[in-house]
Parts: sequence; structure tokens; C-alpha cells
Amino acid sequence: MRYERQCRRVLFWRSCRDVPIWGSIYNPQAVANRNDAQAAANAAAQYRDIAAQKAQELTATLQPQITALQQQISEQQQQLQSLAQQQQALQSQQPLAIA
Repeated sequence: MRYERQCRRVLFWRSCRDVPIWGSIYNPQAVANRNDAQAAANAAAQYRDIAAQKAQELTATLQPQITALQQQISEQQQQLQSLAQQQQALQSQQPLAIA
């Protein structure tokens, strides 16, 4: 990297410092690395988009089954609650057996 000496004057003092000179120097390896990184990023984005599309399709395909299963679960929970109440009622009606 090249440097340039820059000086400035403040009242009676002179202040100098070396400042790097930023410029574009052709570096074929850097260009190849950048192109490879860009290609990898593009491929990853493409895979991500395909995966998102497949996930949407799978969700749309499975949604009716999911809804039906949720309905079955709800019905079975209601049946379980009803049976538990019936069991409780029967237990409260039966006299305790003394052994």
C-alpha cells in the first residue's frame, strides 16, 4: 500500500501524517474469489427459494389432514371429559366397600 504525506498548519505548528492512498489495483485472484462467492450466494438463494416453495406446497397439501386431525382430537377430548364426569358420578353413587 502506498502512503502520501499530508501536512497542515495550525497557528505556528505544522502537523504532518502519512495517509494511505486508496486506489484500485487489479487483482485477478480477488476477482475470482468474489465471483466464486457470488455464485455460491446465488446457488444458496436458489436452494432457499426452492425449499420455501416446496414447504408451501407441502403445507397446502397437508392442511386438510391437519384440520381433520385437529377436529378428531377436539372430539376425543370432549369424549374423555364426558367419560371422566360419568366415572366421577358413578364413583360418588357407589357406597364404599368395607373390607
